[in-house]
Amino acid sequence: MNTIEKILLEINSLNEDEKVEIYKKLRNDLIKSREKIIDISRYKGISKGLWGEDAQNYVDKIRANDRI
Repeated sequence: MNTIEKILLEINSLNEDEKVEIYKKLRNDLIKSREKIIDISRYKGISKGLWGEDAQNYVDKIRANDRI
């Protein structure tokens, strides 16, 4: 029996109020996790054009200078 099966067996033995409490806690945790993902994703591309050149070209140029 894996961990999830054990947890589900324990949950099945709880009364309705306890199950609702667990549901609310899990739901809130999942919502917070998704909010973090959304917050991070809004920064994608925020520095586009900051270096005045393509990012890969910039990295290639720096690497070339390190190898000299």
